[in-house]
Amino acid sequence: MNRILITAIILFIISITSLVYSQEEPADILNRANQHRNSGNDIEAINSYSEYINLIQDNYNAYYLRGLTYYKLKMFKAAEADLLRVIELNDTLAIAYNILGLISQELNENQTAMQYYSKALEYNYRYAEAYNNRGFLYGKIKNYNLALVDLNNAINFDKNIPGYYYNRGYILVEMDKYQDALKDFTMAIQLNPNYSLAYMSRGICHYQLGNYSDCIYDLQLAKQLDPSHSTEADKFIRAAKGFAE
Repeated sequence: MNRILITAIILFIISITSLVYSQEEPADILNRANQHRNSGNDIEAINSYSEYINLIQDNYNAYYLRGLTYYKLKMFKAAEADLLRVIELNDTLAIAYNILGLISQELNENQTAMQYYSKALEYNYRYAEAYNNRGFLYGKIKNYNLALVDLNNAINFDKNIPGYYYNRGYILVEMDKYQDALKDFTMAIQLNPNYSLAYMSRGICHYQLGNYSDCIYDLQLAKQLDPSHSTEADKFIRAAKGFAE
């Protein structure tokens, strides 16, 4: 055989072999996607998850993580498509239904969101976040009794989340139960001393209860922590000072 032809064949084989060995394994692609996501490189993460999914179509975790990344970027329809694929592959995954509920809320589909949260709780009755999210929605439609049931459950199953106490406190304010609301806002602040909205809401509770010096103290702290509260806080501070004089 012609020496030149033999050399060409050898070089061709080497090039093909190098190409094969240079290709990443699917697991490596998934690891790269996770590294991008953990580093906050969301677009790169989505591209890598998509590359992995093109190779492996039945890994629900890859769809879930890509869906979460879409959700973070407020690409809600893309996130919804991925999470629906997740429950096609694993229809008992409570966390997927919970995220679908959050997506539905963002799309102003509150009834659908309620159904997703209920489905999440069907598969995990101890799912504190799903109780909190459904309770928030019940409050939004002014069904305060059911909101309290859900928020009580959220707190019973996870006592360390300040937002759960804040949400229950908000419902109690709507029910004119200011003394009880005060306790919840205080608990939220104990868990998160920089929770400006909890200081704001506790200050307003103090105002409603006639505790004007406590009202002023809390609202001034709320302003320091988040100046966006200033206009509303100053209105109550002026009124409280008027009563205190």
